Amino acid sequence: MPKHCEALNDLRNIDFVREKNPRCPHCNAVYDIHAHEAWRLFDTDEGDHDIVCDECETPFRVAVHCDFSFSTDDQPEPEEYDV
Repeated sequence: MPKHCEALNDLRNIDFVREKNPRCPHCNAVYDIHAHEAWRLFDTDEGDHDIVCDECETPFRVAVHCDFSFSTDDQPEPEEYDV
């Protein structure tokens, strides 16, 4: 079992920020959200979630940051709008 936040302390903090999947701060393993079906991490409420790393079996906290994007490239005819 690695020391508390060993990977986070050994690497640059930027390696653990705004990733597509959480990275264990203890052993640097990537936690695959889809493989674990950890859909609760996709809640639109930003906040913290606790999970356990598969590799080192150590719990760690994941901060959720939502990022939305919008598209307006496919538009209906004017009479089709419902506003």
